[in-house]
Amino acid sequence: MSFGKFILIVFASVLIIGGGYVLTLFSPSPIEDDSYMYVGSDKENSNLLLESEKLERQFEQNVTQKGMTEETVALLRKAIRLQEVYIDRAVTRDRAPAERLMKLRKRLQNIEAKPLSQIVESLEKKAKDAEANNDLEKANKYLMEAYEIQTKINVDYALSEFRNVHKALKFDNDAKTLQARPIYLRSIEAEKLARAAVEARNWDKAHAEFERAIALLSKINADFPNSVYTDFTRLQSLDIELESLKSSTLYVKLETAIKKAQQAKDDKNFPLAAEAYGDAVEIQRTINKTYPRSRHASDEDLAKYEKEKSDAYSWDFANAIKVLDKKLFELIEKCDISAIADMSTNLLNKAEHFKADYPRSELIDADIVLRLRYINFMVRDIEQIQNLVFKNTVSVNGKKMLKTEVSQKLYKLIMRENPSRYVDDEKPVDSVSYDDVERFCLRLSWLTSKKISLPSKEDFIEAVGSLRYTDLNDISWNNLNSGSQTHKIATKKMNDKGFYDLLGNVEEFVLPTDSTSELIPVMGGSAQSTTDSILDFARKNVDPKTRSRVLGFRIIINN
Repeated sequence: MSFGKFILIVFASVLIIGGGYVLTLFSPSPIEDDSYMYVGSDKENSNLLLESEKLERQFEQNVTQKGMTEETVALLRKAIRLQEVYIDRAVTRDRAPAERLMKLRKRLQNIEAKPLSQIVESLEKKAKDAEANNDLEKANKYLMEAYEIQTKINVDYALSEFRNVHKALKFDNDAKTLQARPIYLRSIEAEKLARAAVEARNWDKAHAEFERAIALLSKINADFPNSVYTDFTRLQSLDIELESLKSSTLYVKLETAIKKAQQAKDDKNFPLAAEAYGDAVEIQRTINKTYPRSRHASDEDLAKYEKEKSDAYSWDFANAIKVLDKKLFELIEKCDISAIADMSTNLLNKAEHFKADYPRSELIDADIVLRLRYINFMVRDIEQIQNLVFKNTVSVNGKKMLKTEVSQKLYKLIMRENPSRYVDDEKPVDSVSYDDVERFCLRLSWLTSKKISLPSKEDFIEAVGSLRYTDLNDISWNNLNSGSQTHKIATKKMNDKGFYDLLGNVEEFVLPTDSTSELIPVMGGSAQSTTDSILDFARKNVDPKTRSRVLGFRIIINN
């Protein structure tokens, strides 16, 4: 064979193989990755791109002339396949080929997904019509079909304009809502029947219907958690209704026991009342433990009945203590020290035994025990304290007010401490807070059987009286004569009402009258006040916690 013939045979073979290769690009069979071998021909690769663009133009022409036929769509598919081969072979950083491929793919997916989207719209309309006709089974069927097709669009045609994840979720939720609706309606009917049975006092039927309603609603909450019929609050309410129903027999017994106890209390039959309250405690405890979700379960009621039981058991004992306490009050008023000592010791022992035996009872509270302990501790000083107070008062506005400021001596006797900066038993106590003053008045009330308090503003002004023709230096320690420090009480002249040091020396707390204010009024001025300010009572307001070396007080005895 000549060399020329050999060349012709090889050339013919190449043409046959090349032609077959080109034909495979237009066949419907998929392209295998192995079919495309890079041959390094830029011209050949450019031809692929040109052919793809040509097919795209033919596709657009056919759409205009023939409409969207299968033959027309096949042109677009071939254009996409050639573009894919071109990109696979090309060595370039240009994004244009990839963007063109994406555009072609979107176009194809829109074409292929559109019929499916139209089916979805049709199914959605059918579902609405079926629901309007109350054919929930058909409506649910159409919605599930729409969900399946829309999901296929979302997965297989993710680049298309018809992809809509929210739409698929809505179909799924709507279908589940339709499935839940009949169950919900049955639960409503069961609840109505249960309540009607309660009204008719048919407890067995009520019990069964509440349980059915709970079971149906529990199924909805578990199987259809995102439906509009999911209602955990209603389920909880039904649970409470059922538990309340189960506990109703016990509750009737509880009401009977309480009624019996209250009647016994009214009849002063406290042992019987204690027994009945004991029954109430046991019944309430059973309800709380066995039916904790019942509306009849109550820890507060249990505590209340336990207290009532304790009070009833202890009533006679508490009453005996109160009778003795009244006698002690009278003995203190008479200042019978020997009798006070015996009575306070006896009474304190009884009160402490009472609190130990009946810790829940409030018939004898902790304040009574605290008062008795204080009186028992102070009994030897009661006579001295009463003399210092009662023999040193002047009437004002129908009450008795201390002639002088409270001395450090009296304050120490009552409080067993002295906060003063200018220490001297005969000087007025200073550096006390308003809380200190209130505690002092309370303790002095215990030791005198009188109501002790601060004077009011009106009491203070009345006690000062007229300052006309009065030399302030004669009746007050002020900034002109005091050396800026306090002096012993009653070392200046008394005023025309019989009081000492109402003006100057230490300024004094008076009763607050404005309940909206947290501040405490102070009057009278101090050893550091000017005479001009003293003439106007040197009024001001201070914080209750204020402590000052020129701030003290005096007390008033209320009848």
